[in-house]
Amino acid sequence: MSWDNLSNFVLANSQIALNIIAALSILFVGWVIASFFRRRIRRSTLSKRTFNDTLRPVLASLAYYFIILTALYAALRQIGVEPTTLLAAFGAAGLAIALALKDTLANIAAGVMLLFVRSLQVGDYVELPSTSGTIEEIGLFSTNLRDSQGIAIYVPNNIIWSNRVQNYNRHGARKAIINIVVSYNTDLKQAQTILMSVLRATVDIKTEPTGPEVYVTEFLDRGANISCRLWLPGDNWTARTSDIHINLKQALDKAGIKIATYQAVR
Repeated sequence: MSWDNLSNFVLANSQIALNIIAALSILFVGWVIASFFRRRIRRSTLSKRTFNDTLRPVLASLAYYFIILTALYAALRQIGVEPTTLLAAFGAAGLAIALALKDTLANIAAGVMLLFVRSLQVGDYVELPSTSGTIEEIGLFSTNLRDSQGIAIYVPNNIIWSNRVQNYNRHGARKAIINIVVSYNTDLKQAQTILMSVLRATVDIKTEPTGPEVYVTEFLDRGANISCRLWLPGDNWTARTSDIHINLKQALDKAGIKIATYQAVR
């Protein structure tokens, strides 16, 4: 091999090595920038009207993957891959990915629809067909819940979108319905008055859409059913209704009214 050929060979391979190093550098810098923006968006302190807790994780993921794909495209161009070849390769890869990951893409589409319709938000307590909990994050692929025991639950977005979901925080207030069965020797009017006074004294009670209500709804084998109904804030629901149950029971005990129980047959 002549000196000129050797020099050209070394130069050519040196250029290839430099292009590969530059491509790897582009990928690394792109990954650093993408990670930086993902962290910044997740921790953003912008106004909630612009960047609420529900939308922030998805925007962070979109920004991350967009920057990564842009860096990948630039890296491939650096090593000499033509744009038309890249477009054809990305198109073929996109089709293959769509066929292989149709369930994953369905989860992405469902996540976008959940954000667009805004039926769920971070902090809402929801009940799904198989589980329930407080929403901590709506991501591109799954929604993260925390149940009453503090256990993390990851539910694919498509399952949420395609099933019935009960959102207990959507309207900010819930109607508590507490049924109490009293024996038939009870003065029902007196019991109704006592229970109504307890409901009216409840902390944070709401008068809209209706005020507190106490009705005798039906006669059962063991006694008369009295239904106590009132609207309350939706937060701390278990603690609120627990206090009401205790107050109702104490008021009945003070008046000498006993709650009916099933009698064993001998």
